Amino acid sequence: MKLISLLFLGLFFLFGCQKRESNNSRERRQIQVVGSAMRLMKPDQLKITVMVNLQEKNMKLAKERMDLAQGQVWEALRKLSIQKENIEESGVQFQRQMDYQTKQLLYFTSNSIQFKIKDFAIYDSLVNALTTIPDVNLNSPQPVISNEREVRDEVRSEAVVDAKKKAESMLKPLGLKLGKPILMSESGGVMPMGDHVMMARSAASGIGGSRPEEFAAGNQEIEVQVNVQFEIEE
Repeated sequence: MKLISLLFLGLFFLFGCQKRESNNSRERRQIQVVGSAMRLMKPDQLKITVMVNLQEKNMKLAKERMDLAQGQVWEALRKLSIQKENIEESGVQFQRQMDYQTKQLLYFTSNSIQFKIKDFAIYDSLVNALTTIPDVNLNSPQPVISNEREVRDEVRSEAVVDAKKKAESMLKPLGLKLGKPILMSESGGVMPMGDHVMMARSAASGIGGSRPEEFAAGNQEIEVQVNVQFEIEE
């Protein structure tokens, strides 16, 4: 019985060693490479964010000022032919807070309005109209590529092809063939290239001058890197 147990343990140990050797061998038959691709794109839209912020002594006055400011914003957008269905609002928020210096209870009210414009030429008129409205501030515009998702898909495919070519070029001098991919990961993003100049004025803070706003949108770089692990065929 003892002999049988020793024989069983010996076979188990031998099988385990062979399995580990097989796994190590399989790991040695892999290659890992990084592929990359990039595309320069010209933004075709601007994302505009309008902030309405104010504080008052009571809820009634806060609501009246908010309604007035929002009404003027909507009227300015209508005159510039910004379609209502393209505008998003965060919703009016009220917050009651104690001013510990004056021992007075104040009502803070805020709302954000976002929309996109395709015609960059109206930006000057847009800023001039909005920044003259009390309690309204205009955030810096964000250049947007409307078909960014489609372009990213194309760039990703190019990055995968680049990784495959790199792996093949490394294995060819060794007389080895590239197998199937077994692991993939992705990184990358959109980076602004060139100048983005924004001279924003705030009617509430009094920053800026009387001359029109200027905005110059440069290219944006859509880059994707893929880390791919391939099998190496026998």
